[in-house]
Amino acid sequence: MKDPFWERVQALQKAHKISLDYLAEYIGIKPNTFKGWMYKGRIPNAYSACDIADALGVTVEYLVWGNDDDREKFRMRQVEERKIASALIKKLVLKLGNATKRLR
Repeated sequence: MKDPFWERVQALQKAHKISLDYLAEYIGIKPNTFKGWMYKGRIPNAYSACDIADALGVTVEYLVWGNDDDREKFRMRQVEERKIASALIKKLVLKLGNATKRLR
């Protein structure tokens, strides 16, 4: 197994401490089929590749190319959205506090 796709899968599988059998069953294929793909260097179809990536918490782009730019952009967007939401909540809490003081 020298295919970079499978090297990344195996590294992630070990990092998550899950067996190859579990990973195969998770994506809905027989463990022997999964291991055959892996050791013969066969890249799975798009659906199975997506399932593998999902199970390992990465994108298909990462498994295929080794970069995860889309995932990083998504994370950064999430951080920005949380900052905006936090600022809006703080504003609302302050307004609520001021309105409560006026009612007293």
